[in-house]
Formats: sequence, C-alpha cells, structure tokens
Amino acid sequence: MKNLFCKVSLVVFVFILSLAGYAGGAELDDVRRELERQQRLIEELKRKVEELEKIERLKAIRTKEEEEMGPQFGRNLGAFGDISFLTDSRERQNPTFSIGSLGLYTSASYRERLNFLFEMIVYAHNNRSGVNLERLWVGYTFSDAFIIRAGRFHTALGRWNKSYHHARHLFPTVDRPFFLKFESIGGVMPVHIVGMELAGSKELSYGKLKYWIEVGNGPGFRKDRHKSIFAGGDYKLAPNNMFDTNHSKQVAMRIYLEPSSIEGLGVGVSGTNFKVGTSNRSITVNEGIYGIDLKYVIKGVEVMGEFFLFTNGTAQANAWYLQLSRPVERFTPYARVEVLDGEDGDPYLSNLSGGKDRTQYIMGLRYAIDLLHSSLKFQYRYDSMDGEKIYNVFETQWAFHF
Repeated sequence: MKNLFCKVSLVVFVFILSLAGYAGGAELDDVRRELERQQRLIEELKRKVEELEKIERLKAIRTKEEEEMGPQFGRNLGAFGDISFLTDSRERQNPTFSIGSLGLYTSASYRERLNFLFEMIVYAHNNRSGVNLERLWVGYTFSDAFIIRAGRFHTALGRWNKSYHHARHLFPTVDRPFFLKFESIGGVMPVHIVGMELAGSKELSYGKLKYWIEVGNGPGFRKDRHKSIFAGGDYKLAPNNMFDTNHSKQVAMRIYLEPSSIEGLGVGVSGTNFKVGTSNRSITVNEGIYGIDLKYVIKGVEVMGEFFLFTNGTAQANAWYLQLSRPVERFTPYARVEVLDGEDGDPYLSNLSGGKDRTQYIMGLRYAIDLLHSSLKFQYRYDSMDGEKIYNVFETQWAFHF
C-alpha cells in the first residue's frame, strides 16, 4: 500500500510539472508574439517618420528656392545718420546745429555666390536737401580669393576709403580727413569709381593678403557752386556715373597685408591713374595718386595713418594724416593731424575748390552709447588754411545706426 501511494504521488508530481512547463511555454510564445508585433509597429513608425522627414526637407528646399527667387531688396534695410553742433567753422559761419546725411542701404545674397549692395544718401547742404546714389554694385564670389563686381564703389585708395563708408557712427572721429571727403563737399581725391572690380583675400604662410583691382570711368571737373567755403579753385571732382568724358579709363589698385609675424599690424599700398578735365576740354590733366597706409594696434593703442603723393608731370603734392586712439571700455580718446601740401600752379589741385594747402589738428572723445547703434563724440579742431582765417572749432556729434 505504501509503495502504491508513492507511485501515485510520483505520477501526480510529474503531471503537475508537465502542466507548469506547458503553461510557461505558452506564456513565452505569447511574449514572443507580442515582441514581434511591437517590432513591426516600431518599423512602421520609423518608416513613417522617415517619410515625414523627407517631406519636410523637400518643403525646406522649396521654401529656400522660393525665397531666393523672390525679391530680397529691403529685407535687411539699414539706416544711419547724425546730428551735430559746432561753433564758427570754415564749413559753417555761425554756431549751429546741423543735420548730417541720412544713409539708407540694403544688401542681398543668393546661394552665397551672387551678391548685391545698394546705398543712397539723403543729404542736407546749405539748407537744401537732395538724394545721391553712393554705392550700387552686383558681384559674384567664385572663391574668397576671386570676387568680381560691377557698379559704383569706393575707390581702392588707402585704408579709410575702403574701411569707412558713410556711417559716421562707425568713424573713430567726427568726420573723415578733409582731403578724403566726398567729391561734392571739397574732397580732392576720386573716392568713387564706376566700373569693374576684382577683389579677394588669401591666407598665406606669412600672413593674410587682400587685393582690389578696379577699372572704370575717371572723374570730371564740374563747377562748384559752393567754392567760397574753401576759397580754392572753381571746380569740384564729379564721378561720371552715366558716361565717361574722355577715352581714357581710370585704373586703381590696392594691396594690403596683415603679416603673421607682427600681431596687430596691417600695411597697404595703393595707386590710381586717371585723366580729368572739364566737359569742353578747356582743362585736361593726367593725374596719378599713390599711397601707403598703415594700421598698428599695440598694447591697446591703435595707430593709423596714410600718405598720398599727387603727381601730374607739372607739379607734385602730398596729403597725409596720422591718428592715435585708445579704447577704454565704452570711451575712446583720440587725436589726429591731417595735412594737404601742394605747389603753386598745380593744374590739378589749383582748379579744385578744396585744393588749397591746409592743416588740421584734432583731439576728442568718443563714447559708445551702444556699440552697434549709437555714439557721442566731443571734439576740438584747429583748422588752418593757406592765406585764410584760422578756426578753433568745438563740435559735438550724436551718430546712430539702426
């Protein structure tokens, strides 16, 4: 009986184990089937996500193409201007408030190759206002080392003319050196040119090299209605925007190097040759202007200077400036001397209203209200012109950009 009980117990135990194994196997099959179902679901979701991402990429490409095909003028429109107060000066005969030029500019780029820039100035002069086209060009960038542009640019003469354009907020001082002023307000250099420009930059083993090569219409002599301001000749320089007044073309070039061996140093050489004269050809001069420019930052002090030689076979002249500045947080004290020194009977300078010998000593303080958008300048200027009254000018300028 005892043996029978043991046998029955053994059979029951084996039966229970077999039932447990069967149940465990069934559960494992269920888990396996659930995992397979979830895997199929994940793969389906992954496929749908990839399809959605592909659709979004196509939409982004289409949107970019539509944006590039559409007009971009004015999308990044900027404006700059200034308001000044100055005491008796050669430019203003009474203590006066003065509205400076209001500049409007915009640029556009298509696929980082095709580039466009437009800049115009709304100016106030002798209580009259007008509009000038200052820069307008279209360009194509083949590489950093080779860029071609066509239009109206600032001539590749020296550092100031290529670095500082019309926004006085960006100037370290109240104004340009007087001999680099724009042609319409007494400048004696052709600071604008209409034509073609090749430009580029290249990192070399000994430093960074930049270049500009330009060919275009030379300037002309045009009667200056405001010559009494500077007591010089009867004419001012006038860029020929629509046509050249002679068969000769102006050529200009500048090469600029920032040597890697001397940190903070930049040196440039530039030059231009052009034929200039009146529309009736009663005056014709073949003029050459050659210059060297330098910028050096040492222990926080910025030294900047340029020297130009004017020559035409009859007479020679030189113009130069030297400027020192030292930024201290938002404050920048500065000083500059600027000189134009010519010879009597020079057929070029003697015909220009601003061509008389002149020297200015300048010192001042610039305060950046906002580094990008606004600045205040307080300046003293000693202005001496050959045979004319000496002026001690105090001026304040509030310049802005937005």
